[in-house]
Amino acid sequence: SVLTLHTLASPWPAAVAILFVLAALSAVALALGWRTGLSTFVSWVLLTSLQYRQPGLCFGGDVMLRMLLFWGLFLPLGARFSVDAHRHPEGVPRRDLFVSVASAALLLQLCMVFWFSVLNRSGPTWWNGTALHDALHFDFFASRTGVLLREHAAWLPPMTHAAIWFEGLGPFLAFVPVATGIFRTLAVLLFLGFHATLALLFNIGL
Repeated sequence: SVLTLHTLASPWPAAVAILFVLAALSAVALALGWRTGLSTFVSWVLLTSLQYRQPGLCFGGDVMLRMLLFWGLFLPLGARFSVDAHRHPEGVPRRDLFVSVASAALLLQLCMVFWFSVLNRSGPTWWNGTALHDALHFDFFASRTGVLLREHAAWLPPMTHAAIWFEGLGPFLAFVPVATGIFRTLAVLLFLGFHATLALLFNIGL
């Protein structure tokens, strides 16, 4: 097993509790943008330690959170709407544009979730338009809204194909070189809507 802070602390419940308290405090500090660089680092270290302590409880979203925190170590997360920016306004960049390897990596990290999701749609049901129909007929996963939607069978094939094309092409909105702010905001709103739709149709938990 991997040696982590939580592994070292495991013989002492009080030590484990202290690690969780530190994780909570660093998360609050990061959310507020107080000593953003330090709080990002502490959050990343403690999250990584916890995930490697209990890998069987982790899923893809946990890995994504860990990776986003890692790239955040190299980004000016506290430059706007933060306690740091309020306390040290002279340290805030004059321009909103920030370009670096880390900023590109963070965008690509998010986009690859959807691109690899499309590559994983190798079964014939996705390409003949029956995947959503089949998924909604798993009663364990289908929500009440999903059960209502499956009564409208004609809608399901175009929605299936729309999901594939959206996941494949939607992330490119983040890389449009003109009106970047508008297109990236649109990408965020569209993908929030996409995931909200999934949550509305399926009981998929985290």
